[in-house]
Amino acid sequence: MRTLAVATMMVLLVAPNVVARGVMGPDLAEMVNLAKEDELIPVNVVLREQADPGMLANLTRGMDRKTRKMAVVSELKRFSSEQQEVILSYLELASAKGLAERVTPFWVLNAIHAEVVPELIDDLLFMDEVWYVESSLLKGDPFPAMHSTLTAASDTAWGVLKINAPAVWLDGYTGDGIVVGIIDTGVNYNHVDLADHMWADPNYPNHGWDFLADDDDPMDTAGHGTHCAGTIAGDGTADTLTGVAPDAQVMAMRVRTVADSTAENQVWAAMEFAVSPPLSPDNGANLISMSLGWFYTWDPRRAAWRTACTNVGLADVPMIVAAGNERGMFPPPNDLRCPGDVPPPWRNPDQIEGGLSAVISIGATTIDDVYASFSSQGPVAWNIDPFYDYIYPPGLISPDVSAPGEDVLSLRHNNNTGYRYMSGTSMATPHVAGTVALMLQKNLLLSPAEVDEILETTALDLGDPGKDNDYGAGRIQAWEAVDATWPPDRPNVRYRTIVYDDTAAGNGDGIFDPWETVDAFISLDNNGGQDAETVNVVLRTEDTLLIIEDSTASYPDIPMGENRRNDADPFVFSADLLTPEGYIAQVVAHITAAGGYEWDRSFQVQIGVQPVLWADHNIGNMVFTVTCIAACGHTETDSISMEGTGLIFPKAGGGNLLKIGSIWIGNASSYVVNRDYSAGNADWQTVVPGGWLRLGATLFSDQDGEARYEDAGAPSPKGLSVEQRSWAWADPPYDDFVIMMYKLTNTGAANLGNLYAGQFMDFDMTVSNPDDDLGGRDVDRNLIYMYDTSEPEYAGIRALGAIPVKNLTFIENALYIDPWGYMPDSYKFQLLKGIMGIPEASTEKNWSTLVSVGPFDLAAGDSTYVGFAIVCGEDYNDLLTNSDEADSIFREKTGILEEMTPVSPPTALSLFQNVPNPFHTHTSIRFVMTRKGELSLKVFDISGRVVASLYEGSASEGAHVARWDGRTDEGGPLPSGVYFYSLSTAERTITKKLVVLR
Repeated sequence: MRTLAVATMMVLLVAPNVVARGVMGPDLAEMVNLAKEDELIPVNVVLREQADPGMLANLTRGMDRKTRKMAVVSELKRFSSEQQEVILSYLELASAKGLAERVTPFWVLNAIHAEVVPELIDDLLFMDEVWYVESSLLKGDPFPAMHSTLTAASDTAWGVLKINAPAVWLDGYTGDGIVVGIIDTGVNYNHVDLADHMWADPNYPNHGWDFLADDDDPMDTAGHGTHCAGTIAGDGTADTLTGVAPDAQVMAMRVRTVADSTAENQVWAAMEFAVSPPLSPDNGANLISMSLGWFYTWDPRRAAWRTACTNVGLADVPMIVAAGNERGMFPPPNDLRCPGDVPPPWRNPDQIEGGLSAVISIGATTIDDVYASFSSQGPVAWNIDPFYDYIYPPGLISPDVSAPGEDVLSLRHNNNTGYRYMSGTSMATPHVAGTVALMLQKNLLLSPAEVDEILETTALDLGDPGKDNDYGAGRIQAWEAVDATWPPDRPNVRYRTIVYDDTAAGNGDGIFDPWETVDAFISLDNNGGQDAETVNVVLRTEDTLLIIEDSTASYPDIPMGENRRNDADPFVFSADLLTPEGYIAQVVAHITAAGGYEWDRSFQVQIGVQPVLWADHNIGNMVFTVTCIAACGHTETDSISMEGTGLIFPKAGGGNLLKIGSIWIGNASSYVVNRDYSAGNADWQTVVPGGWLRLGATLFSDQDGEARYEDAGAPSPKGLSVEQRSWAWADPPYDDFVIMMYKLTNTGAANLGNLYAGQFMDFDMTVSNPDDDLGGRDVDRNLIYMYDTSEPEYAGIRALGAIPVKNLTFIENALYIDPWGYMPDSYKFQLLKGIMGIPEASTEKNWSTLVSVGPFDLAAGDSTYVGFAIVCGEDYNDLLTNSDEADSIFREKTGILEEMTPVSPPTALSLFQNVPNPFHTHTSIRFVMTRKGELSLKVFDISGRVVASLYEGSASEGAHVARWDGRTDEGGPLPSGVYFYSLSTAERTITKKLVVLR
């Protein structure tokens, strides 16, 4: 009867003829195999769609703290309720039949916890909404701590003294009025050092909630949580003052009592409670202290954790989380625990670009200010779907800060006046949480990013200079952190973003290249409690590679809660010509405002392209991953190390239609270069360590991509290099394809003859079941495509350009790839030449596709172009229409192919257009000398008379800048008009025009 009931509900709720799309966790798979038919298994069901953090941030921008928290919580609840409707209805029916219990929806993460019979798990995996289903119990002790039974030895705990918290108390800040939510083993709320300042709420008489027993009594029976609470707020009533913020209120949230396992769902529920308690939604915590975490070997869903933590941060609740006690147990980047590995809310200037979240990760130090022998060591790698923003190396620097964590004295849980010593990053974490409570008492308007910024910039730098993977930014200093916290009744102006305009003296792609002069526009936020008036900024740097030609700017007044940019008064930057790609220069903005306010804000200026391997075109109706190693969709072919999104179509709700793709080029069985199914899978190599790929310019499309790579990894490299261009459009009728154009250059000394090039794509129209694909060709269109009869979408390749098409072929993976795990180069070359091929894919199998062109010859130094469109359609006719549109816009937009070649760093004497031009008070003239020599730089009027001699003498090789104030050699201002400036050397003279406006 049970089986029949389940099957009946499936007919009602799951569309027929679909295949399982969700992922089952490995622990759950084992549990299902061992479970009885009617056994209830606790599971977490996490949905694919998660709330957009950018949307939430924009929704709440400018709101006060309380309103922002309420708005974020309301929107998260609305979003999860809509997304979970089908699954909850299904589980409600299952509960009525005794097949499910304890169904609990979450909103901090779009997920549902339930206890279900094994057969329902299969049903859940069939639902399109489901990302994964996993056991809610994870192995091991999630609370990293080491215990000792020593008794108290002083009136104030050493860690409290070490971070100088008593000096903060003398300034009147003791944590009064600040609620710290502690997610742990509970708290002994009767301990005399805590009893009079536990969180109070009439709906929760015992100061919190027990998520293990699901009742309102979070009494600690294990000891860990009480010890942490004592370090935050123990006031010394019994004997020893252990708390950094002795008047802060403690909200107790108990999630386990024994050291064998804990449930992720309990912690997620506790996070929701801390932000907005169900019965008192406006009486939540101001911050969360969480001394817990999971080894990677326990398979925590890191992406789910990062999403949940980000949502907590958007509600303005900082999360202070232990890094872990596993130093030396796992090699970096796997040494930290999750969620202590989640990115912080503020990016330290020492950190390479990447996404942000809400977790401030905490390491442990000893009484001698040395990192504790157990304190987990960074960096951290984030290369999991959908977070690929901290590729290792170098990865995310972790922890963020450190605090006392060895032999820390705090409260005992089973004695209302007792104390004990414990060690661990668990003990370091509440030192930081207590410090944050002091900061928030001074200014409750602080955002999580500002809390993190203050902690990191005021920490005592230990270890290597700057932020490192042993100490983070250093050991916290409470007095310095609170002193750096600004009062809420004054403006607070801080750096937000920087953008560049390189159209006047560059290639116009919005990237600050080493050889360009750019206008720099910096946005400033005012998130203080007063308008900022008469705002001025002066930039300075000690970096010798960055040249700040115009370092000052005046800003409009910045009302509180808003931001402004220096549109009318740009900064001007240039860089040394030899600056490496992706170089990061550190800059300080000295900001002043009326009333005597001033701030120094650090930020980064990136010169050139930061090395990355892949990026997504995501501007139209499809998402398509391009790389700088010639692969498409993903960087590798195996499921473990592949990075990238693939090909998602349609972008809203569509599936991934691509396993891997690559450009193939070869002229013999011994020379075929590709990056998909190869024996070594490394034929194409990046031209810059870490990768050279840029995405986002709008010169030829709405989202231009550019990448460079070479054949250095081939068994017999011949000096073939590729400049890859990719173009995507935002709006119909051009939003269903991406054009891939490859400029092939022979950089070797020998001719490369009889070359063929082909675009290979292993489309899987249903990734979970790739063996039922079909395909067809349209020879007149040079188009090959694939489809699945159970799905509406089509995907294909169309050849573009003038080189004749040689082969439009299908490849049966079972015959040509699966026997070896790769395809022999001899087969690839025969496919490229059209000697071998399969013209039809009329039988359901696992197929790949190839469109090849050629042959052509490349003499040494010569180049040619080949192009393809990756096209999708919502049905066959739509595919043909989109294919024709791709061909049309290719012919219309690209024009002469040579025009697509990017402006390169100058290799000869060069004189650039002055910036700004026209100008009023000053301008900069940039020139490049290819070798040391004599030169003169002069300005002439329209009659040819010299009006200003800007430079006369010897100049070294490289880039130079001449600054001119528009005055004559006699010191008088030139009138408005057209003038000419001329650079002369022994070899040549270059002249350009400029305009003076008075």
